[in-house]
Amino acid sequence: MAGGQCDTPPDKYKKQIQKPRAGYFLERENIFFKNKRHNNKGANMQLTLDFGLINDTKKDKTKSQIVLTLRDYEIIKFILEMKYSTVEDIYLRYFKINSLGLESITNRSAYRRLQLLEENGFLKSERNFILNEKIYLATSKSYYLILNHFKSEIFISYPLKKIDHRTFEHDHLLVSIRYNLETIERIHSWMSDRYLKSKSDFNDLNAFNIIPDAIYTNLAGDKIAFELELTQKSKDRYRSKIKSIVEYLRKIENKPKAFSKVRFMCKTKAIYESLNNELKLYSKYFQIEYLTTDSALLINPRQNRKI
Repeated sequence: MAGGQCDTPPDKYKKQIQKPRAGYFLERENIFFKNKRHNNKGANMQLTLDFGLINDTKKDKTKSQIVLTLRDYEIIKFILEMKYSTVEDIYLRYFKINSLGLESITNRSAYRRLQLLEENGFLKSERNFILNEKIYLATSKSYYLILNHFKSEIFISYPLKKIDHRTFEHDHLLVSIRYNLETIERIHSWMSDRYLKSKSDFNDLNAFNIIPDAIYTNLAGDKIAFELELTQKSKDRYRSKIKSIVEYLRKIENKPKAFSKVRFMCKTKAIYESLNNELKLYSKYFQIEYLTTDSALLINPRQNRKI
């Protein structure tokens, strides 16, 4: 051998070249291996042979590499839209029906994928003390990934730094109700409050201080503002909000508007009765519902239990 070149590979390397052991791999003309006898201190050994380069490279064994799929982009976009999501939320939306068109009986695949996205820096997680499970949030890395992927087709809100536990029940329930509305009533084009607050198209809503929890399009093509009410508020606060909504709808009645009706969903009977009393004069603009314990919008479709 001169200058690392030889006509025939040395005998002691033939076995490794012909049949790489575990930890060895062949990539085109490159064969990577570790010579333990001459590499006790972990230094890399490099031999140049007539058929290619033998080189030992260190690999990060703590992180599994990921090839992003279209579903991954949709998962990250959804989490950015809704602030955060649980494994169950992602399972129902993206993993419930598998590639064979069959219903998956566990959320294991969803969990593994979210874990892989987290390991690669596209998601982060916090353990929530209410649900006692992981809650997944997007990261700045995934934010710029989605911006680049969808270009100007959509608007994406910047990810939260952490979960606001004061509004967690509301936000978590909103994700579940959205899924059930899309499944049962076939609504579509959901726009979250974060989206509405950030788009200049909805400056009128900001001016009237009536940004709803979301705006969606129903099966008939009508745009509906959605409000989820979990806590009792004062009559004055209800009246002020209702007055602002009515003024907005009447002012631009013959012009394009963000929504044509407001749909209130109340978690308790007391909230329902208080709001209903204030809405009687304006039934044209409002729809109000009481979410009873057996409401289809509060049922987990897989486990058949109350959310």
